[in-house]
Amino acid sequence: MAERYGHVAPTVVIFNKLLGRQPESVPAGIPQAWSDVPAGFWGYKEVMEASVYHAYKHVNGREIWK
Repeated sequence: MAERYGHVAPTVVIFNKLLGRQPESVPAGIPQAWSDVPAGFWGYKEVMEASVYHAYKHVNGREIWK
């Protein structure tokens, strides 16, 4: 499962923050991009943010997917 992302996810979080990419959530209906990163994994939205193309807007310092 997400064992390998247990090491990658903290780095993804840092890069997302440096780039101002802080997702509020991943909307329902978005296909799961990685079979080994389940939606319940603590870094799921961060990994999805960094690896899935999407339109977004910023609201109160957070990113909302369109």
